[in-house]
Amino acid sequence: MVWDTSKKASKLWILLGLIGIGQLVALIYSLVKKNDRDRVLGVLFILGWLGDIIIYFLEKDKDQYMASMSLYLLIGEIVVIVVAVLFFSLGLFSPGLASVTASSSGFSPFTASAVVCNSSGLEVSFYVNSLPDGANSATIIKATYFSGSGITPSSGTLTPSVSTISTGTSFILSSPSARCSSGSPFVASGALNYAVNINGVSENYSATGTIAGMGS
Repeated sequence: MVWDTSKKASKLWILLGLIGIGQLVALIYSLVKKNDRDRVLGVLFILGWLGDIIIYFLEKDKDQYMASMSLYLLIGEIVVIVVAVLFFSLGLFSPGLASVTASSSGFSPFTASAVVCNSSGLEVSFYVNSLPDGANSATIIKATYFSGSGITPSSGTLTPSVSTISTGTSFILSSPSARCSSGSPFVASGALNYAVNINGVSENYSATGTIAGMGS
């Protein structure tokens, strides 16, 4: 099974690159060809688009079939990347629960696990880790947010789904008046003031952090 090295490969390889199986097919195709040089070069296909580029420049003046095959695969892969970038930039793949980002100390001792912001309001889900001083429960006093971008109005208060929280449970802070545009990024800092009761003495704490995501 030896292909004509003076002819270019079929443009079908572009389609194989588009659907994501081109590298595997090209590797197998090269290994079964009765030519030791092509068997060695074919292993480079496992490097993905980098392998395509290397093979193209090594073979462009020697083997038109291998060179064009690698080039067509690269074209298909580039098209996939460009389309994916366009879709994500337009928010077409934005999930219902946007990702949450926070500094390493953000909202400690709570973990912001998910955030939803759309035309119906803002909701942030939290998980309660170990509370200060070994307390088993705490009372939420007040929660506020301030947005530098993406949320209207830029500041406001958040209402807790429960007033008393305990270690190992989850709760939600929400603001029906906050608004985010679908597909638009938002960033906000927040503060959660709460109190714990230790041996009859109430102590106040404040957890601060940052949330960021995409309007849904």
